[in-house]
Order: sequence, then C-alpha cells, then structure tokens
Amino acid sequence: MRKLLKGLMTKERGFSLVEVLVGLTIIAVVVAAFLLAISTAYKANIVADERTKADNLARTQIESVKAQAYITAATNGEVVYTTIAVPTGYQILSLDRAGATIAGVIGVPWDSISGAATSTDNGIQKITLIIKHNGNEVLRLEDFKVDR
Repeated sequence: MRKLLKGLMTKERGFSLVEVLVGLTIIAVVVAAFLLAISTAYKANIVADERTKADNLARTQIESVKAQAYITAATNGEVVYTTIAVPTGYQILSLDRAGATIAGVIGVPWDSISGAATSTDNGIQKITLIIKHNGNEVLRLEDFKVDR
C-alpha cells in the first residue's frame, strides 16, 4: 500500500508545460479584451465630451443671435451677426445662401412657404451653424431668427 501511495504522489507533482501555456493564453485573451473595452470606453467618452461642448456652444450662439436686434438683409444679401467667444480648438461657421461655409454667423433671408432662401428679407432668416473641433465637423444646427 505504501508503494502504491508513494507512486501516486510522485507522478503528479505540478503542472505540465502545456497546462501552464494554455492557462497563460486564456489569461492573456481576457486581459486583452478588458484593455480593448477600456480603450473603447475612453474614446467614446472623449467623443461624447466633444459633442456636448459643441452642442452647448451652438445653442449658446443661437440664443445670442436671437437676443441681438434683427438686421434686415439687403436684396440678395445676408446678415452677419456677432459671434460669441469660442474655446480653444473650436470654430463656429455658417452656411451662406449658396451653401458655402463661411466663418462667423450668417442669417439668410428665408421663405417659410417654399422652404428656400429668398432674395428679399420678409422678416425671417435661417441660421445654419457648423461647429468644428480641431478642423473636424462635430455638429450642425439650424434655427431661425424672426423679426418681431
């Protein structure tokens, strides 16, 4: 009996090299997946923060334009409104009547019936804001300024 127990105890003294390698491979895959998840979450947080700042910036600019006095545009013209201060890296742009991107805030006379730019100012102007961060467009917001 002693020989049998002694033989069993000496055969199984530790893990084989294959068992250790399989265990390390499983741990490495789990750690890699965890690090990838953390990296993705970090990037998503940065994008969400950038978008939130751009949204706040655009809404603040729209409210600033609405608080300014209405300026009647000349025939086939556009109106330039005052731009608020922007944080470093951000830029406020607008679209003119031809759809070209212009620095600043532009009011384009608008016909609400046809839903298109008009040559004469009838008391409503469309303002399209484009917010860029480090040269990349983050947000586009459209609103209207009305002469009341």
